[in-house]
Amino acid sequence: MLKVRTRLLWVGLVMGLSMAAAQSQPAPETPKVTEFYVRYKAPPSGSRLPEALLGIQRATALSVTTGVTFVYVRALRGGQVMRSDHALTRAQAWSLAETLVHSEGVAVAQPIDPEFNARPPARPASNVTRP
Repeated sequence: MLKVRTRLLWVGLVMGLSMAAAQSQPAPETPKVTEFYVRYKAPPSGSRLPEALLGIQRATALSVTTGVTFVYVRALRGGQVMRSDHALTRAQAWSLAETLVHSEGVAVAQPIDPEFNARPPARPASNVTRP
């Protein structure tokens, strides 16, 4: 009789732990990443194109290479911000960034996560004094 109670207690404990583990699974991630920071190894030699036109050409080249439609958004710290045509999860975005790095002329590619990488203000607050 004691063995039966011990077994039932053991089975109940295992079932309780497995149910708790099943309930604690995180919800699936919502796709939110649409923009990528892309920095190139060197500017095209002899090119006198404006930054925006060069960005459009590069976005088109990335679109052909990856099969994902990209559009040029803006210049940012020595690189360019490109926007994909659809939202991606973080894992999908990093996988696409890895593909972008292997594209011709690309030195750095990384997703811009809207939850972590807030766009910095254009100017410092008026109450900030500079040394």
